[in-house]
Amino acid sequence: MHELRLSRDFNRTRDRTFDVAIVGGGITGVAIAREAAARGLDVCLVEKNDFGWFTSSATSKLLHGGLRYLEHYEFGLVRESIAERRRVGNASSHLVRELGIRIPVYRGQKVGRFQLKLGFLIYDALAWDRNKGVAEDLRLPRHNWLSAGRLSQMVPAVPSANLRGAFTYYEYQSVHPERLTLDWALTAVRAGALLFNHTRLERFEMGKEPDGSRRIDAAIVKDLESGSEHTLRARVFVNASGPWMEEVLGLAGNQPGHRLSKSTGIHFVTRPLFNHDHGLLFYTKDGGTFFVIPWQGHSLIGLTDAPYEGSPDDVVPRQFEVEQIYSYVNETLPGRPLRPDMIRNIIVGIRPLVFSGEKTTRAASRKFEIYDHGHEHHSAEEGIRGFVSVAGGKWTTSRRLGHDVVEELLHKSELAGRRTNIRPSDRRYPVVGSCGYGESARDYLAYAREQARSRKHPVDEDVLKQLVQSYGTRHTEILDRIDQDPDLAAPIEAANEGLAPHEVLAQIDQAIEAESAQSLDDIVRRRLLLGTVGRPTDETLARIASHAARLTGWDEKRREREIEQVVEFYRRALEPLKHLRD
Repeated sequence: MHELRLSRDFNRTRDRTFDVAIVGGGITGVAIAREAAARGLDVCLVEKNDFGWFTSSATSKLLHGGLRYLEHYEFGLVRESIAERRRVGNASSHLVRELGIRIPVYRGQKVGRFQLKLGFLIYDALAWDRNKGVAEDLRLPRHNWLSAGRLSQMVPAVPSANLRGAFTYYEYQSVHPERLTLDWALTAVRAGALLFNHTRLERFEMGKEPDGSRRIDAAIVKDLESGSEHTLRARVFVNASGPWMEEVLGLAGNQPGHRLSKSTGIHFVTRPLFNHDHGLLFYTKDGGTFFVIPWQGHSLIGLTDAPYEGSPDDVVPRQFEVEQIYSYVNETLPGRPLRPDMIRNIIVGIRPLVFSGEKTTRAASRKFEIYDHGHEHHSAEEGIRGFVSVAGGKWTTSRRLGHDVVEELLHKSELAGRRTNIRPSDRRYPVVGSCGYGESARDYLAYAREQARSRKHPVDEDVLKQLVQSYGTRHTEILDRIDQDPDLAAPIEAANEGLAPHEVLAQIDQAIEAESAQSLDDIVRRRLLLGTVGRPTDETLARIASHAARLTGWDEKRREREIEQVVEFYRRALEPLKHLRD
């Protein structure tokens, strides 16, 4: 039906030497693939699970300018974050919206009004060009001050004792980070890259250079759907596996000269705590912070930052982190408004931070580092030529990370013969689904409404708005499916007290046939919003699995296994709620 799609055709890797092979399909790997392919390199990427399934989806749903980095005087990182926030917003305006965040200020607060005011003045100065070339609906105001009386009137749930007022500053909110990662993946495919999810790196085949240094001759990968193994050959290999960086280095027999500082962060997705469209950030009595942000009709509450020493494969929400956020909310807000039964999802991820020797992971820098394993050791025999790892980084600056990694690769001798054919980097590069770099998503929605009226089978306004937000210009592919089969306009989940996204069956077809969804988990938790905002009902999971089975050929045993795996995921994620005490 549609030409651009994510497919898993391993025949296209045979008898082929790629310029760049990337291990890891989070936003870091996908950003590198997009940049490399857009500049004319032949690129292949493998991901052992699904695109953006782990750290890239466990975000605070913000594309932020790095305000908190001012605390550590990282002015360069703040400036970079502000510039990249603007570029990501311009490139993907359908998946981004403006969000004001209010910080109530109280008498006796550890971080007082003067300190905050000074920080915001510096922040605004560094963000002098934040609205350059930006559509009107994504232009961010300067910070402002709201009186105590006005704040209490607007948000009665904010504690009023000793309240002086609140500062408001503005960021971009990512309305569906999982789809934004997917759009970047599709953008890499549009530029010519091959991307394979559910494909695990098994081992490297190593060779020797004349100077005694080692090189990677090939990567042996396993298609986890079929069980078949395939050989990937490339001039340069990039380890973009995030928290698994050290494990991938181990497969190359490399003792890393650098290591990660891993920390977990969790968020709650809850029924709405406040009836307003701004976020709130509070300082707690013990010097901590937490935020409550409106997101997709829910409240997103976070965030923890706790060291983690275990395997990323074993991570689940830890009881002490869940209790920390829960107590922060109920000890700060009057009436202890948060109850366990209000929490619909607990999202956990691991930050793969650059190890810096800081006492806490919160103090660790969010800068990214690029490690060339051919030059990090004292002798050539210890190095691995044509092998690069990436550590650190964050969603907002992922485009810049991709750019810098590709620049590093282009200086390597392994790609010397390719430099004359390389295109210049383009910062104004819209993602697949974008209505145009710097163009207004609000204006495009109005256009989409007008066009949808002439459809053979028009959809409801709420459904259309959800589709345009999730798919941008590619929402027409969903409408085409509905025109061919109007039964595909049926809702995936019933109203569910107004908390269910307005998603339809045609999106399942799109996920499987055009977006490389291989499992029920891929569909529920990343292609759709449904599984991110909370655990779907058993009835809904059965409906999605049955519909998917008709498209994939799953037998009854496979269908039941897919449902069991999703149910088990939510059971483990929500297990700590059983032990919460009011």
